Amino acid sequence: PPNGQSGEMTLWIDGLPAIKAHIEHLHDVLPDEQMAMGAIVTDGDVAVVEFTSSGSSRPSSEPYSISFTEVFELHDGKISSVKVYLDPDDVVDVTA
Repeated sequence: PPNGQSGEMTLWIDGLPAIKAHIEHLHDVLPDEQMAMGAIVTDGDVAVVEFTSSGSSRPSSEPYSISFTEVFELHDGKISSVKVYLDPDDVVDVTA
């Protein structure tokens, strides 16, 4: 899929400029976000990490806390892909 286009459950972001723009957008929507790592599991060039994100969302300033998992794939010591697994309803609640 093209950068920034989403399907029902998928958002595909490819390339450093698109990734930076996505992160900047998240910082705008979640200005005081705090991230905490939970379990970390690795196997070869794959790492799975549990995260919790909490803070308040704009424009409502309502507090939120969501948990999600990311799967990192590495190639030549660099991250080559990241897949994020979360409950889409949590995201709608935070960004609504």
